[in-house]
Amino acid sequence: MHGFAAWIFACAMLCAPGCKKPDWSCSGVSQESPRSDARDELNRRLGLIPAEADGRWSKLRAPVNEDLAELETQIRQLEALGYASGTKTAPGLSGVTRHDAGRANDGLNFYVSGHEAAAVLMQMDGQVLHRWARDFWDVWPADRAERSNEGTHHWRHAEPFENGDLLAIYEGLGLVKLDRSSNVIWARRNGAHHEFEVLPNGDIAVLVREARLIERIDAARPTLEDFVLILDSDGREKKRISVLEAFERSQEHRRIWDDSPRRWGDLFHTNSIEVLDGRFAGINPAFAKGSFLLSSRHLNSVFVVSQETGEVVWAMRAAFRAQHDARLLDDGSIMLFDNSGRAGESAVEVYDPQTLAIRWEYVGSEEKPFYTQFCGASQRLPNGNTLITESDNGRAFEVTTDGDIVWEFYNPHRAGENDEFIAALFQIDRLPRDFAKWLPRD
Repeated sequence: MHGFAAWIFACAMLCAPGCKKPDWSCSGVSQESPRSDARDELNRRLGLIPAEADGRWSKLRAPVNEDLAELETQIRQLEALGYASGTKTAPGLSGVTRHDAGRANDGLNFYVSGHEAAAVLMQMDGQVLHRWARDFWDVWPADRAERSNEGTHHWRHAEPFENGDLLAIYEGLGLVKLDRSSNVIWARRNGAHHEFEVLPNGDIAVLVREARLIERIDAARPTLEDFVLILDSDGREKKRISVLEAFERSQEHRRIWDDSPRRWGDLFHTNSIEVLDGRFAGINPAFAKGSFLLSSRHLNSVFVVSQETGEVVWAMRAAFRAQHDARLLDDGSIMLFDNSGRAGESAVEVYDPQTLAIRWEYVGSEEKPFYTQFCGASQRLPNGNTLITESDNGRAFEVTTDGDIVWEFYNPHRAGENDEFIAALFQIDRLPRDFAKWLPRD
């Protein structure tokens, strides 16, 4: 295997427009044909309608000549794969390899790795303070996901709460909330992927995706549709916005979608979400409180979706390519992880959202190359330094504004049949020193 496994997608689910979960109420059926019987059988195989469905319910629309088994295979493939646990040869380095205590931003480090469905909280020197872990099959023992599905092997994103609880994503599959002892508090099999944000009122804004036929996009092949969901603190859905429909509604920014050559499969690959707090709405009304700042890898675009209107109200494109982790900084700049905008190199770039001028950037050097084809993240720290995650190479490092590396970490976990690969490092966050007050004191 070379690089990460190709992106493919989450649960197949059909909903009536506006429904929050499958609702068998799209249309009444008074007379069946052989073709509709075949569609019914496909729906039942995929779990989209119950084996005995009375009354009114929706069906998967398939073209007249669509082969039932082939369509089922396509949707299963969309569900099956995610990020590989690791693909780069393990280096001879492990753990914290550099720590300039005088210039690094002190705190605790929280990371999620490709080696298993687990998260680690550690000191600046790499000493492990706490670990959470829960196998996918412990959470959903009767789930129909394939055992080979990469999303069942590890967490893509997680966040700890100050009381020791933790929220985590099984990529493309669902969300789980655990207590500090890794006991399940609740779990939602909702197709969550990439990232979420816990809001001050306890609600959760999360990216989810559904693989299904969307006839106006492609009448024959399944499409992966991204949504932003607002969940309550127990994971119950309150609101849903389609990213596809947000572009279709936007008169000013629809062209970004219209110009995309992708018309089936993973349309957007939306990979980060931030709920704006409204601080900069006076400068740009599109940055209103409650709007979503999103990043689309496949559109090479960062954009804002209004929660009120459900449409794209602002967007930027520049020289960055396949970017991740778009963040609005305290000065109103936008920082992002540019995976492939420079040949064979990645970069962290800070943009003026009005002029698109680059205000700051970090790139690697011949001595310290810096590149990850997939994933990647960056965090601006309180002292002005930037913490960077180089996912493919299982590496994280902290740089000053001048680009000096003052802290560096290599994932100690390994992947592959013979532990020949360094496990991918999906995320590492620097937390305040006093964040985990629930930990036992020495």
